[in-house]
Amino acid sequence: QRADKREGEEGEEVGEVGDGGDAKRHAKRKMALVIGFIGTRYRGLMINPEVEPTAAKKSVEEILRVALVRAGIVTELNSLRLEQKVNWSRSSRTDAGVSALRLVIAARLVVDLDSIDEQGFCQDLVDRINEGLPSDVRCYSARKVPNSFDAKHACSWREYEYILPTYLARPVGGKEGEAESATPEELASRLEAVMQRFEGCHSFHNFTRLKASDCLPRKEKESKGDDGGKAKGKGKS
Repeated sequence: QRADKREGEEGEEVGEVGDGGDAKRHAKRKMALVIGFIGTRYRGLMINPEVEPTAAKKSVEEILRVALVRAGIVTELNSLRLEQKVNWSRSSRTDAGVSALRLVIAARLVVDLDSIDEQGFCQDLVDRINEGLPSDVRCYSARKVPNSFDAKHACSWREYEYILPTYLARPVGGKEGEAESATPEELASRLEAVMQRFEGCHSFHNFTRLKASDCLPRKEKESKGDDGGKAKGKGKS
C-alpha cells in the first residue's frame, strides 16, 4: 500500500491512498449537501457545542457532525468548530420538533476527486454520510460548488408547511367547542380566509434580523451607502 501527497487543482494537497491502480485521490472541496430529517427526536437543526454533551435531545447538525467524522470526511478537531474550520453554512434553521423535507448545508469536505462526476455530483459522498446517520436523518445529494458559496445567502426561496389546530378557526369570543362542531369544509374556509391576508409580496423584516435598509433595492442601497453617510476610519479634522 502506498500513500503520497501532491498539489491539487485548487491549491489543496491531494492525498493518494491505495495499491497500484486502486489509488484514490482525496482533497478538500466545497460541497453542498441536500439533507432531510424527521425532527421529532431532535432539539432543532443548529448545533450548539456547549450543550450537546449533556443535552437530552441532540441537534440534527450534531448527528451529522458525528457521521462526517466517522466517515473521515471532517477531522475530529475541525468538527468542533464547523463554521470557522470548514466554512459551514445552512440554508435555514429549524426549531425543536420541526421536520425538514429538503435543506442545504455547505462545507469544505474531504472527498474522493474521482467520484465527482461531470456535473459536480458525488454519490460516493452521499453513501458514506448515510452509513453513519440514523434512519430519520438522510443525505439525498452532494454537489461541488464554488468556494464562495454560502447556503444561507444563496437561498432564493423557502417553503413551509404548518399544521394548525382547529380552534384557531373559532370566532373571537366564540364559545368553547364551537369550531369543533363545524364541518371540515367550514373550518377550512375560515382558515383559508385568514391565511389569504398573508399571500402576495410583503415586507416581513420585523420578523427577521435584517435591518430595514437591507430590504431596499440594491441600487437605492448603494446610493445611500451602508455606512449611513458617516465616514469610517481615523483622521484629523
